[in-house]
Amino acid sequence: MYLPLAISATSTDTRSQHQNKKLAKKRLLDKIVETQFKKMSASLQNEWQNHLNIERANPVRIFKGTDFKKNKKSTNYKSKRLKLKNELKKLNY
Repeated sequence: MYLPLAISATSTDTRSQHQNKKLAKKRLLDKIVETQFKKMSASLQNEWQNHLNIERANPVRIFKGTDFKKNKKSTNYKSKRLKLKNELKKLNY
């Protein structure tokens, strides 16, 4: 199916109709490639703008206050480990 592009190219460089037709076809193809390139670059620019405009959440969380320190439970296994070692030593002797 033919879709009109509203792009035209003419050539009257030479006296030969066939050479003018070849030149016009070449110029038309160059114009089509150029318009497609412009459309593609505009599309990429639009996608990039959409990417830059995305709102992202703040990944840093800061908790302040005394309640957070109270709830923090530190586990220290050193005392338990020493206790078990001493018990094992007593059993071996």
